[in-house]
Amino acid sequence: MLLCHMGIQKINIMNKKEKKLVLKAISLCENTEAKKLLEEALIVSDKMDLYKFCTPRKHLGRENLKGVYYKDGYAVATDGYVLVKLKTEYDESLEGKIIGKDGNVIKERYVNYDHIFEIENYHDVSINWNKVLSAELYCEIAGNYYDAKKLKNIHTLFNKIYSTLDSIFSKNEDGSGFVLMKMILSDEDKRKSVDCN
Repeated sequence: MLLCHMGIQKINIMNKKEKKLVLKAISLCENTEAKKLLEEALIVSDKMDLYKFCTPRKHLGRENLKGVYYKDGYAVATDGYVLVKLKTEYDESLEGKIIGKDGNVIKERYVNYDHIFEIENYHDVSINWNKVLSAELYCEIAGNYYDAKKLKNIHTLFNKIYSTLDSIFSKNEDGSGFVLMKMILSDEDKRKSVDCN
């Protein structure tokens, strides 16, 4: 189980195998207080699931983007459009490895992401999170369009958001952060977007 620090808060993030074990423990547990704690851990884990930011397993190619990469005290996940990097504590045996949602090691080289957070020419942007949460497909922010589902996943992780010409991003003092690339939409799809400024 991965222990993720976000300020003072500690959040458990489980892979698929660990979730199955917790579900089995819940079904066998007779102590109601312990059962409640296990159920709460599952709910929190689902909110912080880094695998939401990975390329889905059904997609062909890009195997290195189908898991969470552990390096230098961070867990990193990306699907090529959004990249999330969280300061974490994890078993040292995971260092330098990509772990798939099934808990297996993906034997590929991970993408070079260090340069992504060296962003210049940015400004603060205010996002109406209630509108983001109500959006079905796309959100318009500072004149650019973004995937609403990806923004909803990010919503639980970061508060201060910045905008560039091509993306929105956040970076915390501990080095955790995300970058979400803008989308190019047709005029028809733009009409389906929600203004989230």
